[in-house]
Amino acid sequence: MDATVEFQWASVLVPALAALVGAAVGGFFTLIAASRTTKSAARQALKAQRAEWRRQDEANRERLALQEAQHRRELLTRAVGILLDVLWAKERRLCDALHLARTNLTDSPVSSDDKALQLLGALDLETRADMLRALPYIHDLELKSRLESVQVVVNAAYNLRAAGQHHVTNEEYSRAMLETQWYFKWLRWNLECALLGEALPAGVTVPDLRRPLSEPAWPIPEGMPDHA
Repeated sequence: MDATVEFQWASVLVPALAALVGAAVGGFFTLIAASRTTKSAARQALKAQRAEWRRQDEANRERLALQEAQHRRELLTRAVGILLDVLWAKERRLCDALHLARTNLTDSPVSSDDKALQLLGALDLETRADMLRALPYIHDLELKSRLESVQVVVNAAYNLRAAGQHHVTNEEYSRAMLETQWYFKWLRWNLECALLGEALPAGVTVPDLRRPLSEPAWPIPEGMPDHA
């Protein structure tokens, strides 16, 4: 009788223990799978959060860049009146003075009371004063550098006349007038692009008005619009 009872208990207890162990093992692996799922979800959430932070950072950078560009254009507009006077009115006066020098060629040296020399000297001083008033409003260093070259051209025209009429020919004055017109037009194109918030045109060299006629002509910038 005792053996039969023990056998019955064993037949019940062993399967129960086996089921318990199986449940424990199954639960363990289920717990591991759940943990992995949770970690994967956490990683995905963190990845998505980082992507959102990057998107927001890029958006903020773009917004600040636009604000900075707008601020620069607003400052530039304060100098537009002065700059247009230099690049339009003074260009005309500069070419008129060079034309006067061209029509008054002599073999004698240029004196201090020479009319063309006086006009060019006055333009040199006026241009320097104008640029001193306008340049503080220009924060784009490349644009500022290009506009500053106006003084180089005007001073070169003055020195061309001051060199003495017996050293300068009609053709040299004619070339100086043409290259002055083209270069000032290129500078107006730069100013227009800056005001529109567009990229500046490709850089060029400042024409040397005093170079020999044997040297190549100053190349007209490619793509420069007629209306500049």
